[in-house]
Amino acid sequence: MNECYYDKHMDFFYNKTNTHTADEWTGPPLIGVLCFGTFFCLFIFISNSLVIAAVVKNKRFHFPFYYLLANLAAADFFAGIAYVFLMFHTGPVSKTLTVNRWFLRQGLLDTSLTASLVNLLVIA
Repeated sequence: MNECYYDKHMDFFYNKTNTHTADEWTGPPLIGVLCFGTFFCLFIFISNSLVIAAVVKNKRFHFPFYYLLANLAAADFFAGIAYVFLMFHTGPVSKTLTVNRWFLRQGLLDTSLTASLVNLLVIA
């Protein structure tokens, strides 16, 4: 019973634990996820880019507090990138992921959201 399943796709683990996932997304669920996710990611990228550009360009913002604010914007920018990766690797596609890709997906989210939280704690 001591076997290593690193070469299996996530579908194997879903079947082993009796977890039901949809075989495919079509129509409104897929369009809703992609439209909302794309709008959300564009908003994240644009707003955080504006904050970073303001801190870099304006000499009045060259103080530690504003550097921390720019660092928070950078962390949120990278969280948006992680969300894009999640958006295209979720739902039925998650069953085709390898163990390494699944851990990459989860690690990107955990790391980016932890970075945002730590920045908020430092600013507070």
